[in-house]
Amino acid sequence: MISPSESTAAGTILGYHLLREKETVVVAPGACNVSAYLAGRAEGILRLDGDMTLDSAGDIHTVQYYNIGGSGYMFYAKGPASGPFEVHDNLHAGWWLKTGRPSIAVDAAGKPHIVYTQLWPYYRLVYLTQDASGAWQSQTIVTGKRTGFAGTFPEILIDGGGAIHVIYANGLPGQLQHATLVNSQRQFETIDSIGTQAAYGPQVGAMAAEMDSQGGIGVVYWDADDAALEYAYLAAQP
Repeated sequence: MISPSESTAAGTILGYHLLREKETVVVAPGACNVSAYLAGRAEGILRLDGDMTLDSAGDIHTVQYYNIGGSGYMFYAKGPASGPFEVHDNLHAGWWLKTGRPSIAVDAAGKPHIVYTQLWPYYRLVYLTQDASGAWQSQTIVTGKRTGFAGTFPEILIDGGGAIHVIYANGLPGQLQHATLVNSQRQFETIDSIGTQAAYGPQVGAMAAEMDSQGGIGVVYWDADDAALEYAYLAAQP
């Protein structure tokens, strides 16, 4: 079972290990067998990224990416702060490497929505959510090229009308971009020119984004062209 990661002198649990390297972690009613992924791989977990949010009931939703033995795995976990957590392992399974940096948001119905950058095929930006049956469904937001990433450092946000907003850096044309997803329709706009990945490397566009109560989006990002940390605000559309 999940073990507490830290405790106060009075015994109050501060956190849980959702996954631990080279251990089998069982979470009711799901299970993650990390040892199965690490079998025969001396290097273990090389890199990890993650994100978390809270739903209207106060439950925790978290997505975690692990690079294990050269392959990418993502785990989604949900549960109250006191546990237990329901875990779904290796979302959007496939042989290709996922590069991680996932972002997660939860809609009014408590359904998770995830975006992440996928290394192959063609460095694309992927949107992932659950259908009515609970099965995970994915769609590509933008597709890159062999020469570089089309969507890095994504942040996913949901407005009051249920529309999905994704802020991301497109390292090919060197732009910070905003994609809006409503059902099967997509709209794109460029927020700023930030410099290309070819000129400045994969860190161009590193950022954070959040939505205010009016539906406007504030974005803080690294503009390599200006060699400056900058802020942009996208007002909500009528």
